[in-house]
Amino acid sequence: MPFLKPFVQFWCSLRLTVTCLIAAMVLVFVGTLAQVDQGLYDAQKKYFRSYFLVPESIGGAGWAQIRLGGSEWQPPANWSETERAQFSLINFEARHGDDTAVISVTKLAKNAKLLDNINRWRGQLGLGEIDQAELAKIKQPFEVDGNPGTFVEMSGTRDGRPTTTLGVIHSLSYRSLPEMWFYKITGDTEAVMREKAAFQEYVRSARYPVMFRFPFVGGYLVGIVLLVNLLAAHFQRFTFSRKKIGIFLTHAGLIFMLLGQLVTDKYQVESNLRLEEGQSKGYSISSSDCELVIIDKSRTDTDTVAALPTGELGQGITHRMGTLPFEVTVLDFYTNSDLGTLGQGEENRATRGKGIELAATPRPSVTSLEEVNFPAAYLRLKSTGGDELGTWMVSALFGALKNPIPEQTFEHKGKEYELALRFTRHYTPYDIELVDFKHDKFQGTEKARNFSSLVIVRDRASGAELRKNIWMNHPLRYEGKTYFQASFDPENAKATVLQVVRNPGWVTPYISCAMVGLGLLIQFLTHLFSFNKRRKVAA
Repeated sequence: MPFLKPFVQFWCSLRLTVTCLIAAMVLVFVGTLAQVDQGLYDAQKKYFRSYFLVPESIGGAGWAQIRLGGSEWQPPANWSETERAQFSLINFEARHGDDTAVISVTKLAKNAKLLDNINRWRGQLGLGEIDQAELAKIKQPFEVDGNPGTFVEMSGTRDGRPTTTLGVIHSLSYRSLPEMWFYKITGDTEAVMREKAAFQEYVRSARYPVMFRFPFVGGYLVGIVLLVNLLAAHFQRFTFSRKKIGIFLTHAGLIFMLLGQLVTDKYQVESNLRLEEGQSKGYSISSSDCELVIIDKSRTDTDTVAALPTGELGQGITHRMGTLPFEVTVLDFYTNSDLGTLGQGEENRATRGKGIELAATPRPSVTSLEEVNFPAAYLRLKSTGGDELGTWMVSALFGALKNPIPEQTFEHKGKEYELALRFTRHYTPYDIELVDFKHDKFQGTEKARNFSSLVIVRDRASGAELRKNIWMNHPLRYEGKTYFQASFDPENAKATVLQVVRNPGWVTPYISCAMVGLGLLIQFLTHLFSFNKRRKVAA
């Protein structure tokens, strides 16, 4: 059919191949840079596990973005740069005789509250705390590189000397939670007031990086188009023959590799299993994904669990909790959070549970592999019969603290329920018991030299048992899951940590590499024999 010819030519074209490869290079470049602000897992999800990099409101994963340039300022000539303090980016000192003023610039990647920081500065001057009404009287608007901020001036005493602090606070939105920038000059009142104009000019000279945002294609779309392009070109241009078996195997191996990677990316699940000697568990826990659960604990033999992944906890959305007679409305959700007490004059959003005593505050998503996000949420809980069950605060930190906070429970119609935001549990039809954990160290150090775990796997249905020793590069494979010896608990010499991986496509890299290698070998030998044959004929 002639009208299909342009369509076929498009999908078979080398230009499409080159375009996909260039798009992949751009994604790798931009996605790697994005890890600085968004962290490894968030950057992977946004750039490589998506179809379109456009606003989420129209079905995308968010804009692709590149931060250009760095932060810079123009300090006055009479300021002397000094050694940086613990949290400061830059520190200066200005002297006027025996009077000294200290200037500092600090950046905090958190949603800091203006009033709390102003009261902290007032406390350093021996002044009492103020409320929002009093703050409104003393603060002044102050713009920094196009970003609205607040200027404050306050005087008190320190060590019996008149002391003044001038400060500028503003936010800079590079992350899902803004960076908070603090500019402060403090010291002897006379020196500070002499430097007031210079300090304000210094803050106004600030120039921050420019965030360039643009639409782009995501990794899933690039991979799918490249796969279709490879398949179409292969079947359109390739005519099978004995001499081309090597080419066929090589191309088939590449196609199989792409398909295997797609399966791995979509279906691989990683989690951790921590066990103490003598302890047995029938589940592992995710190190990154969390879930909101309501658990019916009224039965002694088993629990009924209704769970929602945190990816579905959008603000203002109401969810039914499975078969349990409850629905929850998400009032607020924080991807990462911290716990603290309520500040002065701060309204308590929770009406029941731990939220009456504690408050969850948002924090930026972590950017390091060694760090973990601890989500939190404020929820309105109601029974399906219409009974209001209050507003609750839930946090993944409850169970992660050194001294865990007991999970929250409530009663409804004579049954006891537990409400929790916890790291996702992956249950198995078998239990794993740690029999013995060995942890050898290098002599004279605390550095691990070797560690291994002797475990027993018990199938709950059949009662069958498997005894296995797990150590480095010698994992346990059982019913589609692989248990690796990952680490140990530094605070408990009799506790092991196993990494649990379920990857249905784990064998595809081996098969695809074997196919590509065999195809290249066959193609090489075919050409070699052909060359030798022609050489003999010519001789």
